[in-house]
Amino acid sequence: MQSGEGNLGLEPRQTATCSLCLVQFAKYTCPRCNVQYCSLGCYKSEKHAQCSEDFYRECFMTELQSQKISTAEKSKMMEILRRAGEEGMEEEEGGEGECATLEERLAGVDLDAESPEAVWNKLSRSEQEQFRAAMASGHLSSLIPLHTPWWRVVKPVVVIDKTGEADVVSVPDILPNLPPLGTLVKVSVSH
Repeated sequence: MQSGEGNLGLEPRQTATCSLCLVQFAKYTCPRCNVQYCSLGCYKSEKHAQCSEDFYRECFMTELQSQKISTAEKSKMMEILRRAGEEGMEEEEGGEGECATLEERLAGVDLDAESPEAVWNKLSRSEQEQFRAAMASGHLSSLIPLHTPWWRVVKPVVVIDKTGEADVVSVPDILPNLPPLGTLVKVSVSH
């Protein structure tokens, strides 16, 4: 077997280095600019961005132009969009009444005693979807006030040292109903 017979007459590139990273051996050649490159990372690199972006743009435009849409499909899509717009306007107009009906539906409900499932079932499907969307977007956390624990609330206290000088120190209030420390901590004494 002579050299080149096993690979369909193609000579192997043993000395070609990637023209983009200048480190790896080039395995591929760009069909547009004939630059030799080693990987997809090099193909998409800043050095080759103009060529690759033009290639992607041409492919996208070719695909868009190849899609032929009939007038029947266009009118069907316009009808769908028109109905969706009308439904959206109806929801906006009925929004205040929906809020009032929610208040009426939850008027006699004790939210602390009622199970979450029972309260959830009192919501309409659109209210449940709005709640899920608000929860997913993180909007609900902005509606709940941030709790500040008592030890973070500091008030200035005037402290007089042995020399008689007054100094203002920030000290948190002590809660009045704290149990004695001895009842909270079990101490085992071993001798």
